[in-house]
Amino acid sequence: MRMGIIGDEETVTGFMLAGIKEAYVARDRFDTEKVLKKIFNTPDIVVLFITSDLAKDVREIIDTRRNMGEFYPIVVEIPPKSGKMEEDVIRMIVKRAVGVDIEK
Repeated sequence: MRMGIIGDEETVTGFMLAGIKEAYVARDRFDTEKVLKKIFNTPDIVVLFITSDLAKDVREIIDTRRNMGEFYPIVVEIPPKSGKMEEDVIRMIVKRAVGVDIEK
């Protein structure tokens, strides 16, 4: 079982230093979709970290896969190098984790 990361160069470098070998830098939606499809077709990757800015670009692909009952890899959104995540992403993560929506 392996983990992967899709993100900006600095974030990916940090994950590589932590031992993640499936590490991909994506600069736009096209790059992100290409890498995401590759990872989804790699059965031994069970956790995928992706920066929230890139996840926003491919939200439909991630959600469609989840709705089809495909739970692996588990997609975990992390802040991009700017360190800021959109409030809606944080709300969604909390709701998924605890089952309750937080108020704005």
